Amino acid sequence: MITTILVETLNWVFSIGMYLTIGRVILQVLVGNQKNAILEIFEIATNPIYNIVRKLTFGKINGLAFPFVVVLLLFICRVALSLFYRLVLN
Repeated sequence: MITTILVETLNWVFSIGMYLTIGRVILQVLVGNQKNAILEIFEIATNPIYNIVRKLTFGKINGLAFPFVVVLLLFICRVALSLFYRLVLN
């Protein structure tokens, strides 16, 4: 019971992080270099995830590829969590 709640919570966290990153990229493309309040909210929400991924990649990935790496890593985490739950905990 408690493991199911933990797995579901982690899945939600990874999912929210993934979709916030996608939203940040889309909004940056739409507004360009202009700063606005909504973009700042996306940046505040995704900066902790960006910092973790920067540490994991040793800062070697920059530019346009970086958000895609973030989304890819979050997706891999979700798939791994799902497989772990189905194969080990179930």
